[in-house]
Amino acid sequence: IPHINMGYVSDIAVCGPLVLPGITGCYYCQQNIANESHEDDALQKIIKRINNRYQAPSHPAVNMLAAAMGSLNVMKFLGRFGKVNCFNKRVGIWSDQLRIEEQTCTLNPQCKYCASAQKNNQHTRQDLLRLSSSTTEDYN
Repeated sequence: IPHINMGYVSDIAVCGPLVLPGITGCYYCQQNIANESHEDDALQKIIKRINNRYQAPSHPAVNMLAAAMGSLNVMKFLGRFGKVNCFNKRVGIWSDQLRIEEQTCTLNPQCKYCASAQKNNQHTRQDLLRLSSSTTEDYN
């Protein structure tokens, strides 16, 4: 099932990646997040204690920006018009500086979350290229 991540990181509105399982990279493909457990039990306990106390601030304007970016990408994908901006990448807009940052999330054959979808995938690289730069004419 295709899905997209939208939200915020502090004051950064975040959208993507738009994941087509087995075709585009997922959020975990790059392993650029701290989701692995550590062998050091003392360190693991400290991390857990910090994370249990932390609550990210919620800013309505930043959430609205993330939702707008994500909704537009979903409409472009489903409506097959324009270019979807968050295939194989996570896009962030810094609200305090009005600058855009991107993190790549390219397909990783060893990803423990989406590798099975990659093996069952019937699509080709040409399909991905067509999807990532799609316009209305590409689907007629």
